[in-house]
Amino acid sequence: MSTTITHRPAHLPAPATTAERLVLRATVLAQDWVGRRIERRSHRPDLAAATERRRRIQAAGRIGDPRL
Repeated sequence: MSTTITHRPAHLPAPATTAERLVLRATVLAQDWVGRRIERRSHRPDLAAATERRRRIQAAGRIGDPRL
């Protein structure tokens, strides 16, 4: 199975070894994954509110804290 990596900048030489190709492919996959996560979060304002609430709960140390 051959995978073409299209994310390599044109000014860089193509990876010479299999290990270099694997590292580059893993990097591209990681960047794509992070990009999708950021994209999803930007479309979900409710997620930011839920994350903030979860952070406050963890900081308070218990669910019944009146500061929540």
